[in-house]
Amino acid sequence: MSELLQVVVNAVDDKKANQILVLDMHEVNPWIDYFVVCDAQSLRQVHAIADNAVEQAEKAGFYVDHVEGGEESDWLLVDCGSVVVHVFSADARQVYQLERLWADKIVKR
Repeated sequence: MSELLQVVVNAVDDKKANQILVLDMHEVNPWIDYFVVCDAQSLRQVHAIADNAVEQAEKAGFYVDHVEGGEESDWLLVDCGSVVVHVFSADARQVYQLERLWADKIVKR
C-alpha cells in the first residue's frame, strides 16, 4: 500500500467514514492507482471527511490537485493524483454504487 493511500485511508477513518473500500485502478487508468470510496451519515460529515483527507495529505507532503463538489453536494471527489477519494452521503452511495461497478477491483474493506 502506498504512503499516500495509507494517509488518505487513515484520514477518512479518523472522521468516522462508513464502509471504507479501496479499489485498485492500476489496470483501468494509467494515472490513477487507487479509488478510496466511503460514505457518511450527513452532508456535514461528508465535507468533514473530504476536508480531513485534503488536510492530512497536504500535511504529509502530498499535492492535492482539487476537490469536486459544492457546499450542498452529497458526493465529493478529492483528487490527490494517484489516489482519488470519493466521499458520498449514504443515500448517494446507494444511487451511484461505484463498488458494484468496480467490484473486481476491491482490495480493502
